[in-house]
Amino acid sequence: MARRLRARNIWNRSAASPGVIENIKRLRAVEEAERGRQALVIRAEAEAQENLVKDIKAAEAAEAAAKFKAREELLLAEARQQAADLDAQAKIRLAEGVQAEAAAEGLADVRVRERGAEAIEKEGRAEAVVVREKALAGADALREKLKGEAEGLTEKAAAMAALKRVFWRFFGSYERHRAALGG
Repeated sequence: MARRLRARNIWNRSAASPGVIENIKRLRAVEEAERGRQALVIRAEAEAQENLVKDIKAAEAAEAAAKFKAREELLLAEARQQAADLDAQAKIRLAEGVQAEAAAEGLADVRVRERGAEAIEKEGRAEAVVVREKALAGADALREKLKGEAEGLTEKAAAMAALKRVFWRFFGSYERHRAALGG
């Protein structure tokens, strides 16, 4: 703008001299070229700014897309992990079920054997009680027999002692009587 004012002042001062007019035209052309150049620079800067903003926005969009993609992949990975965990738990439960079924047959066999062993034990106890009762009955019978024999022997011994007393009375008096007779 300062150049314009200078150009007007020159025009006004020089009253249309051909050299001055030529200078004014040249000055106007230079100013016009300068304005055109500045307009191009401004336009180029604007386009560069616009491209920079577009690049920044594209980078931000790419970053947001990458973050979204990463979150999506993380969620998918977590879902796959949870699914794998659930599959593993299901397989463990299935294996436990198969194991329980296999063990059930063995457990049933063990229980049957335990019941058989218990029955054999009860039968053995019953037989032991019977044998004990028979032994006690036999012992009682033997005791009664021996008691009877002992009583018989006691009576026999008492009878022998009485007989011995009678014998000694008789024999002792016989001996005395014989001695008294002289003979």
